[in-house]
Amino acid sequence: MRSKDFDMINATYCMLVDREKQRGSDSITDIERVVLLIWHASGIIENGGFRYFFECGLLLRETAEAYARIGVEEVASIFRRVNDLFPGHEIPADYDERMALVDKFYQQQADLLSHLEGEFYSRDGLMEKQLGGWIRVHRDVFRAIDAA
Repeated sequence: MRSKDFDMINATYCMLVDREKQRGSDSITDIERVVLLIWHASGIIENGGFRYFFECGLLLRETAEAYARIGVEEVASIFRRVNDLFPGHEIPADYDERMALVDKFYQQQADLLSHLEGEFYSRDGLMEKQLGGWIRVHRDVFRAIDAA
């Protein structure tokens, strides 16, 4: 069931994505990037777990920080635990190298990853509440989206 904030967050996200496509990543403020990182990661992980997150090449550390900024430290911690699986805590930029490691993780630590994904899913409602609050607290920034 959708939260009361879902439609507002999704509309804000879509407007930001459109602006970023038209004007580039420099057109997105730090406050707005929080919405982009969280909403994108949430949708991707909901559809295919952390494997899909890494297939899409999303930014793990930045996403963890975004969750921490909206007050969902539990999810930020989940991302950090996933990051800890990578040798030297470094995620390869190269797709094939990254996915070879992810495949290895899913073979060797399937139970842990399943548990972490379950923990992530269980925090979805809290994320929506907090992200909706983030948008409302920074309404002056997000109002500018409508005017742009």
